[in-house]
Amino acid sequence: MQFDLFDDSVVIPSIRNQILQGRSQAGGNVYFDAPEIDLSVYDRVVICLSGGKDSIACILHLMELGVDMARCELWMKT
Repeated sequence: MQFDLFDDSVVIPSIRNQILQGRSQAGGNVYFDAPEIDLSVYDRVVICLSGGKDSIACILHLMELGVDMARCELWMKT
Protein backbone atom coordinates (compact mmCIF):
# COMPACT_ATOMS: atom_id res chain seq x y z
CA MET A 1 0.00 0.00 0.00
CA GLN A 2 1.32 3.45 -0.84
CA PHE A 3 2.11 5.58 2.19
CA ASP A 4 -0.17 8.44 1.14
CA LEU A 5 -3.11 6.04 0.74
CA PHE A 6 -2.38 4.59 4.19
CA ASP A 7 -2.32 8.10 5.66
CA ASP A 8 -5.59 9.03 3.96
CA SER A 9 -7.43 5.86 4.92
CA VAL A 10 -5.96 5.06 8.37
CA VAL A 11 -3.86 7.76 9.99
CA ILE A 12 -5.98 10.84 9.29
CA PRO A 13 -9.32 9.26 10.33
CA SER A 14 -7.65 8.01 13.51
CA ILE A 15 -6.39 11.50 14.37
CA ARG A 16 -9.81 12.98 13.57
CA ASN A 17 -11.51 10.52 15.93
CA GLN A 18 -9.07 11.39 18.72
CA ILE A 19 -9.67 15.12 18.25
CA LEU A 20 -13.45 14.81 18.17
CA GLN A 21 -13.66 12.26 20.99
CA GLY A 22 -16.41 13.28 23.37
CA ARG A 23 -17.54 16.20 21.20
CA SER A 24 -20.54 16.44 18.99
CA GLN A 25 -19.72 17.02 15.37
CA ALA A 26 -20.36 20.58 14.29
CA GLY A 27 -22.93 21.16 11.59
CA GLY A 28 -22.86 23.30 8.48
CA ASN A 29 -19.48 24.49 7.33
CA VAL A 30 -17.97 24.46 10.84
CA TYR A 31 -15.39 21.71 11.10
CA PHE A 32 -13.86 22.39 14.51
CA ASP A 33 -15.20 24.46 17.37
CA ALA A 34 -12.18 25.17 19.54
CA PRO A 35 -12.20 27.36 22.64
CA GLU A 36 -10.35 30.66 22.50
CA ILE A 37 -6.64 30.37 23.18
CA ASP A 38 -5.04 32.69 25.75
CA LEU A 39 -2.53 34.46 23.50
CA SER A 40 -1.22 36.66 26.31
CA VAL A 41 1.14 33.88 27.40
CA TYR A 42 3.01 33.99 24.08
CA ASP A 43 5.75 36.45 23.10
CA ARG A 44 4.81 36.36 19.41
CA VAL A 45 1.78 35.48 17.36
CA VAL A 46 2.66 34.13 13.91
CA ILE A 47 -0.01 34.47 11.25
CA CYS A 48 0.48 32.63 7.95
CA LEU A 49 -1.10 34.70 5.21
CA SER A 50 -2.30 33.72 1.80
CA GLY A 51 -4.03 37.04 1.19
CA GLY A 52 -7.37 35.27 1.06
CA LYS A 53 -10.50 35.89 3.08
CA ASP A 54 -9.64 33.37 5.82
CA SER A 55 -6.23 34.83 6.67
CA ILE A 56 -7.64 38.36 6.63
CA ALA A 57 -10.50 37.23 8.88
CA CYS A 58 -7.90 35.76 11.24
CA ILE A 59 -6.13 39.12 11.55
CA LEU A 60 -9.42 40.95 12.10
CA HIS A 61 -10.42 38.41 14.77
CA LEU A 62 -7.12 38.90 16.59
CA MET A 63 -7.64 42.66 16.50
CA GLU A 64 -11.16 42.24 17.92
CA LEU A 65 -9.67 40.11 20.73
CA GLY A 66 -7.35 43.00 21.57
CA VAL A 67 -4.11 41.26 20.63
CA ASP A 68 -1.19 43.71 20.48
CA MET A 69 -0.38 43.84 16.77
CA ALA A 70 3.24 44.72 17.61
CA ARG A 71 3.61 41.10 18.82
CA CYS A 72 2.26 39.68 15.55
CA GLU A 73 4.39 38.44 12.67
CA LEU A 74 2.76 38.11 9.28
CA TRP A 75 4.31 35.33 7.22
CA MET A 76 3.56 34.97 3.52
CA LYS A 77 5.15 32.56 1.09
CA THR A 78 6.33 34.40 -1.99
